[in-house]
Amino acid sequence: PNRFFEYWAAGVPVIATKGTEVGRIVEQMGGGVTVPNHHPETLAGHAYDLLSNPEKLREMGRRAREAVELHFNWDLAFGNLLDLYQQLGVNPLPSQFAITC
Repeated sequence: PNRFFEYWAAGVPVIATKGTEVGRIVEQMGGGVTVPNHHPETLAGHAYDLLSNPEKLREMGRRAREAVELHFNWDLAFGNLLDLYQQLGVNPLPSQFAITC
């Protein structure tokens, strides 16, 4: 999944396997397309369609980048984790660190 988010952060849409967690995120956010596992013809068809349609490719890339900026970034993940620790009454950071989220 790390490579997937790196592509998205760069504005590159992906073709993912349907029925996987990455596939679910791609379908939900619109930053690419999904194909069934072991369907090379479908994969080739989607690749051809995307490469033949630069505007569609750009729009999916824009949605991918936006998804990373709004939903899948380290600042957000850190804040969510910190909130969880605080709800549990645990301070995960040494006292010399200031929390600025």
